[in-house]
Amino acid sequence: MSPRLHLLSAIPLIAAGVLAGRAIPSSADDAPGNTGSMVDRRSRNGATEERGYLARLRATVDRGDSGKLLRPGMERLDIGNLDALAREQMEKNRATGRWSDHRTVADAALAELYRREGAAALERVSRWPEPEERENAVSAIMLLHIYADWESAMSLLEKFPQPVDESWLSAAMKEAAGRNADDFLHVAALMPERDRMDPFSSPRAVEFAADFDFAKVHAEGRLEEGEIYFKEWSYRQPDAAWDAVKDTLSTEVGSGWQPLERILPDLVEGVVGREGELAGMDWLGGKVADLPPEARAALFDVGILGFCVSGEALTRFCSHLPPADVRDYIQGQIHVSKEVFYPVMDQLPRQELIPLLKWMVEGSVWDGEGTAARLQQRFSLTADEVQRIKRATQE
Repeated sequence: MSPRLHLLSAIPLIAAGVLAGRAIPSSADDAPGNTGSMVDRRSRNGATEERGYLARLRATVDRGDSGKLLRPGMERLDIGNLDALAREQMEKNRATGRWSDHRTVADAALAELYRREGAAALERVSRWPEPEERENAVSAIMLLHIYADWESAMSLLEKFPQPVDESWLSAAMKEAAGRNADDFLHVAALMPERDRMDPFSSPRAVEFAADFDFAKVHAEGRLEEGEIYFKEWSYRQPDAAWDAVKDTLSTEVGSGWQPLERILPDLVEGVVGREGELAGMDWLGGKVADLPPEARAALFDVGILGFCVSGEALTRFCSHLPPADVRDYIQGQIHVSKEVFYPVMDQLPRQELIPLLKWMVEGSVWDGEGTAARLQQRFSLTADEVQRIKRATQE
């Protein structure tokens, strides 16, 4: 598992403990006292107990006994020791070259810092000298702050430099999706170019607001790929989603089709999820049939199905198209198992079927001995038709 996914899976667990305990203050001035709640550090015994806890904690993590790391105890430490512990464990984790128990302890210390200081903890860790540890700490605390205080987190997004780990930006986009399109676009504008094709890289489910304005997000063009927002739009409002891309389908040819090759499978998946496979493919066939001929041809060239559906569903789709288009469509789907097209091919007139079979044999779609015999049996070919296909294997 990558460090990025580790962070997103670990932080919500820590956040649950942080947020359950008390309301999060927005600044250090409003924060509870920094002396903690379980140890009286004014006494010699309190200081001794704190040092003993730190020693036991360090020994535990060095042994790799992670089962004890998140048990209550961080609240025993004062602010200075929490800050130092988080930095120390971040540095040790970097030395391992992977996510380790050191990072788990560092995140627990950062969570306790945030519980006491709120957003002021961001200022504290932003002064750490080492860039990698500083960015990881900012990400960990920003994730907590996004979950706890959205409005305050949004006001801070532009203040702190974007770290190498943009997991908190992904989390912010998920939270924004549940609010409105304007907040979603605000966070999208902060997303580095390299991540705009995959803004939802963590396993957290994305739930869009009931009145989310998908058309506004699509019109802005901030995200290079439709990804989850377009799939959800296609599920909720398939006609509106189709209308948003059909003009591009009708006017752009060649290299401009690449984004549509990625976005159309999302549309299909959304519609099929809403209507079912048969009704969904029937709907899509009707839409494609209304496109101009040059748009249909370009669409078949890039292929519109990135996954296999049943032969019956493909038959529903192709029933809206003229036979020549069906042949072009099948030829554009060379990567798909040809057997799935048999029910569609059964509907083709002979003047389209035989050239298609001949093309498939010439292109080595079917290999091995007995190809002509298998096709003869499957499609009830005449002897003359078999000879025409056999000649393709000999040319």
